[in-house]
Amino acid sequence: MNGRISLPAEGPEGTNLLGFMTALGALALLELHRPDWQPELSWEEEERKGGIRPRLYLCCRAESPESAKKAVVAVLLDAIKDQRYQELFRDFEKNLKVDRELFRARLKALRDQGKWHFTDLLAGLIGEDLSGEEIVHSPLKTLNGAGHQDFLPTLWNLTDNVTADHLRRALFETWHYEDERYVFRWDPADYRPQAYRARDPASDRVHPPRTEWGANRLAFDALVFFPVLPGGQTVAFRSINESRRYEDGRQDFVMRWPLWRYPLGRKEIAGLLRLPDLWLNGNDRLQRLGVFAIVECTRFMVGKGQVGFTAGNVVWTDGSA
Repeated sequence: MNGRISLPAEGPEGTNLLGFMTALGALALLELHRPDWQPELSWEEEERKGGIRPRLYLCCRAESPESAKKAVVAVLLDAIKDQRYQELFRDFEKNLKVDRELFRARLKALRDQGKWHFTDLLAGLIGEDLSGEEIVHSPLKTLNGAGHQDFLPTLWNLTDNVTADHLRRALFETWHYEDERYVFRWDPADYRPQAYRARDPASDRVHPPRTEWGANRLAFDALVFFPVLPGGQTVAFRSINESRRYEDGRQDFVMRWPLWRYPLGRKEIAGLLRLPDLWLNGNDRLQRLGVFAIVECTRFMVGKGQVGFTAGNVVWTDGSA
C-alpha cells in the first residue's frame, strides 16, 4: 500500500479524557518523529462497538493496514524512550516543584535549541502568573503525592515498563484495563474513593487499580496542546476554566474539547482548542470547521489533595452524533 492510509483506532474513546489525550499524544509523537508521514486525526462514531473513536491518517508505505499499525507502534515505542524527557525534568522535584529561575532557564534553553515539542510539553505543565512571582501547575498535573502517587516516578515507571504490546492495545484494541498502578488520573475510572470499602483502594493488593499503561504514556504527550498561559490576575489554561473555589483552597475546573470529522494535523487541532467557541454551545463556526460534538468534564479535588475527573458529557452536537 502506497500513498495515504487511514487506520481506525479502536482503543481510545472520544468522550473519555484519557482516550482523547491518548489520540492527541500519539499524533504529536508521530509528527515529531515522522513528519514525512504527515499524520492527521479525525473522529467518528463506531457503530459496532459504540462510542466515538479516532482515525489516524498517514502518508507512508505499508503492505497492509496491519503492517502500518506495526510501523506506528514501533515509532511510538522509540519516541517514548527518548532521553530528552530525562533532560527536560532534570533537577525537578518528583511532583514538579521547581525554582522559578530553573524553570525559566529550562524553557529558554529549549526554545533556543528549537526543541518545540519539549518546550510545549513543559509549558503544558507549568507556567507563571503575570507578576512573574508564582509558579503555577496545570490542572492536568493531577499527581501530587496524595495516595502515594507522584508525577515524575509515574512517568518514569510508565516509560520503563510500556512495551509495543501496551501501545498496540492502547490504540488499536478495546481497552480491557489489564495493567496496575501507574496512572495520571485522567480516566474517570482512576478515581476510587474508599467510602465503605474494607480496604484502602490506593493500597489494595486484592483488587488493585486497573488501567492501560500505553494509553497513559501516550496521553502524557498530549500536554503539548494545553499550555499554561498568562491571563487575568493569575494564569489561564487552554480548554479549561475554573468553576469553583473552596475556602480550604481547593479548586474545581471544567474542561471542554471538540470532536471533529475531518482529518486535522497538530497545528489545526491546537487552533481548534484555542477557540472560545467551545464555550458557546450551538456555534455555526464550529460546524463549518467540522466539529460535530463538544465534550465536557470536571476536575475535582477531594480529601488530602486527591484529584479526579468526571466522565465526559456531550454538551453539544450538530445533530449527527
